[in-house]
Amino acid sequence: EKGIDLVILQEDRRLNEQQPFNSGVMLIRKDSPFLKEWDYLCKTQNGCVVGDQDILTTMILKGKIPFKELPIFFNWLMGLG
Repeated sequence: EKGIDLVILQEDRRLNEQQPFNSGVMLIRKDSPFLKEWDYLCKTQNGCVVGDQDILTTMILKGKIPFKELPIFFNWLMGLG
């Protein structure tokens, strides 16, 4: 979709109140400008945060990335039935 750089899903809301975005299941426009910034922040904040997913979630919540959400179906957990 035009203007969308990222398609991503949130962690299952039944398991985590913070609802971070899942960096393991996503689609990224290959020429997206946010990708270079995310790479830079992951390298420079290594050791300051838990991981890349936390940095990505912060970027999304700050409105730095035009995105859409995937349904949880694409990362369904076996323990949920």
